[in-house]
Amino acid sequence: MADIIMNDVVKAILDRRSIRKYADKQITEEELQTLLTCAFNAPSGGNSQSWFISVVQDKEVLENMNKAFVDGILNGPNADDKARERFGNPDFSVYFHAPTVMFISYPKSGVETNASLLGENIVLAAQSLGLGTCYLGGIIGMLLRKPEGMVHRRAMKIPEDHEVLFGISIGYPEEAPAAKPRDLEKFVRI
Repeated sequence: MADIIMNDVVKAILDRRSIRKYADKQITEEELQTLLTCAFNAPSGGNSQSWFISVVQDKEVLENMNKAFVDGILNGPNADDKARERFGNPDFSVYFHAPTVMFISYPKSGVETNASLLGENIVLAAQSLGLGTCYLGGIIGMLLRKPEGMVHRRAMKIPEDHEVLFGISIGYPEEAPAAKPRDLEKFVRI
């Protein structure tokens, strides 16, 4: 890798990893408010701020959504032995047992980009605070965008005219995975 300028922001970007093992401890209110403040300071086209965040910290709500996700997988047309082994494990959690999960949505008439930028602000701010995160996509396509997911969308007060884009699990990390290789040649200079 070529020489780069190192500062706190660059360090947070380079140190961030997807965390799939969390301590059984809720993040503080101050940490949550910091993440939300950083999220809402993301850039957006025309300052539209076209996003919505549902913060879920209620264990029962998370367990109910996890159960609905697992049931959908295990009773779906693609449930094979590998799926039954992974998702049939009683300890399986689509959120990796994170104490906080944020679901990011955007207006169906809008574009995903603004909500994506908001999400990256969340994960980088979390990294800077010593918190771990992991983007979640499976539960979106396999539950929250399906008719049977409407009950969960309503529970999270997601506006009817919004589409859920992704989730982010957040908590105190109990693992420190190594960086995966990156292809630093995927660019062109003109």
